[in-house]
Amino acid sequence: TNPYLAQDKQHSAEDAHGTKPPFDNLTFVSLGDTPCGIFSVTAGKKAVLPVDPRKMFKTKSEDSDNVEEVKLWRLFLHDEQDEIIGDVEYYHARWQFLYWLKTNAAAGKIAYDDKNGLILLEPFSREELLVLKKAIEEEIDEDEDEYLRLQSGKTEESNEDDESDTFYTAEEAEKILAELLRRTERQSVIIRTRGLDEDETLPFTQSRFGGLPYWENGADFPKSESGENMVLLAQINFEEVPHIKDFPEKGIVQFFVDGSDPLAPVPGKRQDNWRVVFHKDPSEQKAVSEDTLKRLGVKTLKEIADEGGNAPFTKVFALDFFETTSHISAYCEGRFEKEAKKAAKALNMRVPDEDLNADELFGEEALERFH
Repeated sequence: TNPYLAQDKQHSAEDAHGTKPPFDNLTFVSLGDTPCGIFSVTAGKKAVLPVDPRKMFKTKSEDSDNVEEVKLWRLFLHDEQDEIIGDVEYYHARWQFLYWLKTNAAAGKIAYDDKNGLILLEPFSREELLVLKKAIEEEIDEDEDEYLRLQSGKTEESNEDDESDTFYTAEEAEKILAELLRRTERQSVIIRTRGLDEDETLPFTQSRFGGLPYWENGADFPKSESGENMVLLAQINFEEVPHIKDFPEKGIVQFFVDGSDPLAPVPGKRQDNWRVVFHKDPSEQKAVSEDTLKRLGVKTLKEIADEGGNAPFTKVFALDFFETTSHISAYCEGRFEKEAKKAAKALNMRVPDEDLNADELFGEEALERFH
């Protein structure tokens, strides 16, 4: 979700219980099949977050009485000057957020309304919000199971669960998913973006989303089937990227799209209206100037948009890269289930004969912990 795509209109939302808490800090990025939203918490101001670890937030759209789930949303943290100091993808951080709530509620800064699924935040300082961001991103500690039981209303003795609705028991799911994590975990890189001011520029060799590309003297600029110059979508300089296996340590890779319709789909392997270009040995000395690019008719996404065309974004973004690890997700439909069966077989555990999806195999709670 990209805050720059928001429609700048606020929605007063109704939750599933029909109450109308003040959700003025919710900005919808999109409605429809996959409603997405952005919540903001600003230092020094109270906030209400309609979140419940057992279900996604539900709201009514302005033009419909149907209750819709907000499938994905991000929590943006702002300082007193309304500058963004951090953001968190809440869908994969629900349990961490609620664990942080449990450990900090005693301070009187935060409360959880179990009936309506609301988190109520008293004003936080900038430093406290940064602590919150760190807490959300960290793993839940060793008493996770006890906390999840408390939040779900279960007691250790009752041992009520949804195992009857899933192929694997909770114990089997834990073992298989741990093996799946081990088998699919990969070194990876997170890309963080920073929008540039209009008067701010980057060296031509530096990584970016949008803007003018690095291009070398004498090379033919990529053109679409119609003969028009393509437009830069992204440029990554591998000298700025933490090295990971099977990727180069030097060079610039660029992704170009058709300037007449940058949002058009790019199916297949034929690079007719899109292009991937790799410069093996880039340098500022080899780069053509901005004036030369302009004379060649090379445009930016912003210029495309200013002329009335479609563009996925218009700002130029500087990029920062951070090394991390990632693993397969249940959203990789088909592949996730296939890899899960391999993990079960490796552990000499039973495998279903019929095709079952991730929820049918493991259940929502087990998958939440896995993610």
